[in-house]
Amino acid sequence: MKIVIVGASLSGLAAAVKSRQLYPESSITIIEKSSQLAAVPMALEWLFKSNEGEVPSYFDLLEQLKTLQVDYFLNHEVQSIDPAQKRLSLRGAQVSQLSYDCLIVATGSTQKSHYIKGGHHPGVLLCKDDMVRLEENPLFVRAKEVALIGGGQLGLRLSEKCQSLGKHVHLFEAGEHLDFKHCDADMAALLETSMVESGLNLYLSHRVQKIEKCHDHFLILTKSAKRSVDVVLMCAGLRPNTHFLEDQHILANDGTIPVNAFLETKLPQVFAVGDTIKLDFLQENDPRYLPLINTAIRTGEIAAYNLNGPRIAIEPSVKLVSGYYYGWFRTAIGMTSDEAELFQEIAVITYKGSLTHDRGEELRMKLIVSRETGQLLGAQLLSAMDCSYLLQCLVQPIRLGMTDLEIAFQDFLMTVGQTNPFYHLHKALLMSASAREV
Repeated sequence: MKIVIVGASLSGLAAAVKSRQLYPESSITIIEKSSQLAAVPMALEWLFKSNEGEVPSYFDLLEQLKTLQVDYFLNHEVQSIDPAQKRLSLRGAQVSQLSYDCLIVATGSTQKSHYIKGGHHPGVLLCKDDMVRLEENPLFVRAKEVALIGGGQLGLRLSEKCQSLGKHVHLFEAGEHLDFKHCDADMAALLETSMVESGLNLYLSHRVQKIEKCHDHFLILTKSAKRSVDVVLMCAGLRPNTHFLEDQHILANDGTIPVNAFLETKLPQVFAVGDTIKLDFLQENDPRYLPLINTAIRTGEIAAYNLNGPRIAIEPSVKLVSGYYYGWFRTAIGMTSDEAELFQEIAVITYKGSLTHDRGEELRMKLIVSRETGQLLGAQLLSAMDCSYLLQCLVQPIRLGMTDLEIAFQDFLMTVGQTNPFYHLHKALLMSASAREV
């Protein structure tokens, strides 16, 4: 079997590694338009030379790939696909055509802004394309004033890294609070305070309308503000990178590739994974665009399992995200309260606790449940210590539609003389049940 993977994204590498494990006799080839494998925007801090620390585990995929018999062509871009002949036309120095038995589209995402004028200037760096060698970019190296556009997870992480390199950072977010897709305003407030205290200039409810190039600097223009900076880092506007499939007439209006539960497209023996697709969110028939690392890895691996026929159907996503920003570990799962209240009457509780005996408040947890049934719809966690595993435990309960009381009385770890974070979750769930009865 000839397996061809278009895109050395994280999902593409996951598919390649799993395919080699499952099909040891098959030939596997990766086609990548850039000059290197796997640029992972959410791990940008490991791409800075000045960073010291442990490399995250998903970079093991690169090391695995080196030990496997996987061919790859860098600086080669797919121009078109002939699904009837199962053949790709390529632009590159080494090969111009490539045939396949199974094709996995893992081209990831790109950045396009439909509302920011001037976003094409050379000094506007895109996180998906320009930031892999950011420490070598002379514009960034010389810059003292840096503007970041987008206050999602990428903007949060990159802003802190820029500050650690001595840059004065201005973060622009169109929403009323940071990372509004994953957390509510009250859970973002502590983080926003820490960011401002660090010296960052935070612009909330400021949609950037225009970027002007003025000699040796840029002007960032919003409806009510103007800021001069040396360089601009674009951290928003992710779109699926699927233009080479436009003539196949299979793309959705937003450029994503429709797939079934086994990640098969409408083209025979062609699969799509990672940032190129939408996944059902919490329930079937509610597709969302979720360009997340965990989505990339699991879709890449599931596609590999299904190359010889349907074996594993992908479950609806619960949108589990986590990160460490400005001294806070932050994790979220499921719906925010803003999302949930659009569909039903909800009850919301915020639980505060301490994980040690000698320190003050270290943990803040928010639960969103259906007021009528008690079904857990979402949760958010902010803590001084890493407690992200608490919300990892809620993946299946949320997916199965379990109630706060049902989850509260599941078995949980309790160790005498040590911190007991699971007991905090137990108490928070009981608080939720009581709140619904008021």
